[in-house]
Amino acid sequence: GLKLLVSCSSDGTAKVWDEPNASCIMTYTGHSSPVLGIAVQHEGNLIATCCQDGTVHVWKNDGGSGQRVKELKGHQHGVKACCFS
Repeated sequence: GLKLLVSCSSDGTAKVWDEPNASCIMTYTGHSSPVLGIAVQHEGNLIATCCQDGTVHVWKNDGGSGQRVKELKGHQHGVKACCFS
């Protein structure tokens, strides 16, 4: 199967990489400040990003649309980690 790597950045984006080829296959945009953490659902269908602006965004990881599914609000400060269970 395809080996993927995910990364997040202070530029407010998260990226999915085709790790063996070192090529970016998806860029998620939508945060208004640095993205501090990222998590991938076990099945790989969803990605969650957490941000300094106190939000968590959930994205489709379908190899194309990069659609945001949810925006979770409620933290008073930056969110540094997230995890699917």
